[in-house]
Amino acid sequence: MQAKQWGRGATCLLAAAILAVSTGLPDPAAAENLRFACNPFPPHKIEGAAAGREGFDIDILRAVLAGDSVEIVFYPWRRALALAEAGTVDGLCSCSHMPEREQAFVFSTEIGNASVGLFALPDDRPLPSDGHALQGQTIGAVAGYNLTSELREFGAIPAEAPDDATAVAMLKAGRFAYLYGYRDTVRWFAGTQDNLRYTELRPNPYYTCFSRKAGDATARAARFDAAFRRLEQDGTIAAIRARYGAGGS
Repeated sequence: MQAKQWGRGATCLLAAAILAVSTGLPDPAAAENLRFACNPFPPHKIEGAAAGREGFDIDILRAVLAGDSVEIVFYPWRRALALAEAGTVDGLCSCSHMPEREQAFVFSTEIGNASVGLFALPDDRPLPSDGHALQGQTIGAVAGYNLTSELREFGAIPAEAPDDATAVAMLKAGRFAYLYGYRDTVRWFAGTQDNLRYTELRPNPYYTCFSRKAGDATARAARFDAAFRRLEQDGTIAAIRARYGAGGS
């Protein structure tokens, strides 16, 4: 009797796995408990938000890994990076690709572009399209981001704000002519009805990053990529971003 019961159970698992492969659904036998570290970065990642409004990067992560149990923990960026490098968490919700990070992470397919550029109030002046045109000018940026270092490399003088909301307020108050920031984040804090002008100075593609010290990172990334492509093709990824007003020029 026990052998027959085991046989029926194995048959059911095999049938479920075959169905998953044929339909593109997650294989229940391959489900994992995954823990990802995120740094607060609205509207990409929103700490303390309700399910379905956690930021489009997290919503996409949960949709792609729908067959897994996904836990999100928030830390400042450097702490999140250190935990993922050590394998204390399974990966980072998102991170930029750098050659020196390849020893610690397997990168997923590109999941987005945190476009970086200049914001300005509405007027007739053309926005600079090259950072080197900012030489000698005072340009707003958030302290702690690497954007202030980039401005110095351009020869500009950073006017540092403590956070994005304050940076937007300083721009509107005329404290500087241009704000150098991340497109979707500045727009999030400016408000959907705001008419700030924007021009991209550089694209900033990013990825979900799986820790090599926490399980089979290569297999996890491959499984992630296959599911992401399906959801991209059926419009799910675009629909998630649209809920936050993300993307666009």
